[in-house]
Amino acid sequence: MRKWRHVVAIVALVFSIVGCSKDETNPVIDILSPMDGDTYSAGDTIAVLTYFSDNEDLATYDVKIGDFYEASINGFPDVEYGFINGMSYTYTQYMVVPEVQSLLTFYLYFTAKDVEGNVTTKYITLNYEAP
Repeated sequence: MRKWRHVVAIVALVFSIVGCSKDETNPVIDILSPMDGDTYSAGDTIAVLTYFSDNEDLATYDVKIGDFYEASINGFPDVEYGFINGMSYTYTQYMVVPEVQSLLTFYLYFTAKDVEGNVTTKYITLNYEAP
């Protein structure tokens, strides 16, 4: 009888350790379009296609256009923020490039967060060519 108590205690301990393991894997962001280094002029349309995934459930995403310091740029859309339910999400958006004074380079930032709080941020550099 005493042996069974030890076996039950060990099994319970193993299940509690395994059941409480925290997910430490960050989400994955695959930017399919546009390509890093692409050049756009005022009036061009940027087709944004991005795939977010995680080994566990995703929670949120955000996409924004900004300068190197992530500050917004007048004329571009504000941050797009959304909730995700599931292990993957495909983001598709079309953005028209506004006429901007003295802008040579801008950045497209993507952030994904999973339900455990793990976060990944990725960005690409885009170039602006005055018309």
